[in-house]
Amino acid sequence: MILLSVETGCSSGEAWNLEWKDINFSIKTVTITGNKGHRTKTYSLSDELFGLLIQLPKEEKRIFCNINKPTGINDSIVDYRQRLANETGNQDFLKIHFHTFRHYAISWRYFKTKDIVDTQRFARHCDIKNTLRYKPAFYGFYFHHFFP
Repeated sequence: MILLSVETGCSSGEAWNLEWKDINFSIKTVTITGNKGHRTKTYSLSDELFGLLIQLPKEEKRIFCNINKPTGINDSIVDYRQRLANETGNQDFLKIHFHTFRHYAISWRYFKTKDIVDTQRFARHCDIKNTLRYKPAFYGFYFHHFFP
């Protein structure tokens, strides 16, 4: 789920609601259905993410059926961020939540393209004002705060 969020900028609710019908296996794409004011968009999947997704059991309608509710996603990364904080000595890793990966993905998109409209489309924002927060001061926070 984390890699999906890093590649697509999906939120926890969007990842949690993802169904097998949303993945096109023949062309390696996923359609993220927007919620909370996000538009729906289709993204290409990396070979790495595609490989991980096809290994998951397809017994349920939803892809990530092992998590009971979208907020449970944060519970699954508690141990990982604690290990990161302990191993690196950087207690800021404890501030990471699943939504941090959405911000990271959008920030990275703006960093690579320097195109705020492309970033708005990537993030599926309906209002450009929501995208403007990803200008340099913001992405600098995410890159330098968590990855000094």
